Amino acid sequence: NTTTTLTLTALDAAGNANPTGIASAAFSLSTGTGLSTGALSGFSNIGNETYTETFTGLLVGTPLTVNASINGGAVTSTLPTITVTPGAFNAGQSTVSVGSGAVVSGNTTTVTLTSRDINGNANPTGVSLGNVVFTATGGTSTGNFTGLTNAGNGVYTETFTGVTAGSNTISATVNNQPLTSSAASVTVTPGVSVVSVSATPASGDVFGQSVALTASVVPAITGAGTPTGTVSFYDGSISSLNFLGAHNLSTPAVV
Repeated sequence: NTTTTLTLTALDAAGNANPTGIASAAFSLSTGTGLSTGALSGFSNIGNETYTETFTGLLVGTPLTVNASINGGAVTSTLPTITVTPGAFNAGQSTVSVGSGAVVSGNTTTVTLTSRDINGNANPTGVSLGNVVFTATGGTSTGNFTGLTNAGNGVYTETFTGVTAGSNTISATVNNQPLTSSAASVTVTPGVSVVSVSATPASGDVFGQSVALTASVVPAITGAGTPTGTVSFYDGSISSLNFLGAHNLSTPAVV
């Protein structure tokens, strides 16, 4: 939180300092939709009818007006304004989210870092494309991050492509500082497999001749793990009348 000192200097009608008759003095802040906000603390009479108080900036907004009163009456001279701007990046206030918590291997989802300062203001200082890194840790799935983008206002996005099936935690670091807010999670599910079928002999034109059918199943994405499930063979169209047999997959699957 950044602070500044407010000063009220009481003068008489001729502009002389240390006037008589002052029983009380106070500062106050204007309020309204979209205005900057802050807190006042440490009011002090430093002598010669001069008063100070500390203003601590909180929420970013348009300029707020600093008001003052003496003996309950408003000061009518030109009043100062204060504009609160974002502070430094804060790891506890910043968050990471994912577009979808489940992604098929080979498919993508968008991960988003929304950076904030200690008071929750967007677009804090100290964050840039050069120091934002998304991470996937603590689980069994794997994936790749590509295309880091500054979406503006302290928001950074990147594309996550799922590879190995499983679950993982998605978080981020800024300038090597890990976020301490709740992380997001993503589950990678098995994706499309590539199936190739061969017959031995390749051409069986003798009635009653046996033909061995072999199906090899591999993941469409390299490193996506071993496909699971069942391979079924049909003579022609897929129907119960044309069903030849089925077996669970092995590596490679041979039925």
